[in-house]
Amino acid sequence: MRWNLHVNNLLMRLRILSHSFYKLHQILPMPVIRAVYLAL
Repeated sequence: MRWNLHVNNLLMRLRILSHSFYKLHQILPMPVIRAVYLAL
């Protein structure tokens, strides 16, 4: 895999995770979000 493809793939995954955590922040308390984050 080329380096640019790897970086683009990583950025895409980080954007998805960032958006998911933003949505969780609106629903769940912070200790639960932290537990989910540490489980990943």
